[in-house]
Amino acid sequence: MFHEIDFACDLSVVAWKSYQSGNAETAKALYERALRIFERAQTLPESASVLIRLGLVLEQNHEYGEAAGCYGRACEMLDSAEKDERTHTLKVRSLYHLGRIRRIQRSYHEAELLLNSAVDYAEEKLNRRDIEYAYALNQLAMLLRCMMQLEQARVLYYRALRILEIKLGSENPEVASIYRNLSELEYADGRYNKAEPFARRAILIRMKAYGPEHPDLAQDLSTLGCILKAQGKFNEAEKLYTRALLMTRHKYGEDHYETASYLTNLASLHQVRGENGEAEWLFWQALTIKEKALGQNHIDCALTMIDLTNLYKNQGRYDEAELLCNRACSTLEKIVEPEHPYLIKCRQTCKELSELLDVVAVT
Repeated sequence: MFHEIDFACDLSVVAWKSYQSGNAETAKALYERALRIFERAQTLPESASVLIRLGLVLEQNHEYGEAAGCYGRACEMLDSAEKDERTHTLKVRSLYHLGRIRRIQRSYHEAELLLNSAVDYAEEKLNRRDIEYAYALNQLAMLLRCMMQLEQARVLYYRALRILEIKLGSENPEVASIYRNLSELEYADGRYNKAEPFARRAILIRMKAYGPEHPDLAQDLSTLGCILKAQGKFNEAEKLYTRALLMTRHKYGEDHYETASYLTNLASLHQVRGENGEAEWLFWQALTIKEKALGQNHIDCALTMIDLTNLYKNQGRYDEAELLCNRACSTLEKIVEPEHPYLIKCRQTCKELSELLDVVAVT
């Protein structure tokens, strides 16, 4: 049995390397094999650790329900495990990872409960200088930003930043992630001049750590591109979006969800510049990839349909806009609650388009 456990540990190491290199399917298979060994040996901390890592792989594949299941199982296991610093650390991780999934799924109330639990648990069982406490603060801040509680989020980001700079050093990529999050917060607050230095700081840190062509730079570049676009600096924004797209294509390929995300960014830029033909082509590319990667009944597919709806509406192409808007509403009705703001806005747009078509028919 000891040999089997050693073998499972080796599998986990190889799985993590596969995950970091972008080979999610191999990582998933290796983690599942390691998990079976650990569970058979009833080694709870190891089983929980592998479940958390497996959840990260599934999350990267946008298999959010399955990832949430892994994090939830890890939480349950750790409740019955012998309590020590390692199990406390794993419990905090499982809580904030599950909270992040609920945020992505826009279940904000449940996410808030989980992330507050992660922060409280880390403060009680670890300490307020522990790195896991900082990570839990960061995840809670991300949720608060989504809920537009910007001042509360800002306070938590700065607390997390101080801890990580002390623990990891000011040039660590984890620190870069906090700077990017701060830039996104200031962007959401409309403070673009404050957001831009944070975004550039994140890029410099990650470039120093990984080099100028590393794919992990893509999100930082895209964030800066959004900030520059908001300031009307379209040419520089386009260069950043294009660079992020090329990096992502190189890492994941043409048909990956991340590639579609950066195509959407480029499309929105062309739309702002009035380059409607280019914007339309890129939005349709993004939608095709998202439907293939995520399935047609996914909120991101609906949002890209809404982007296309608005593009057609602004061009007076009301028939095409109405068809897409109805598709988007139909998709959202299957996956969000009736009072979800996206669904309410989509229905409102459909109503406006119907009224516009009536006017056109009369004239």
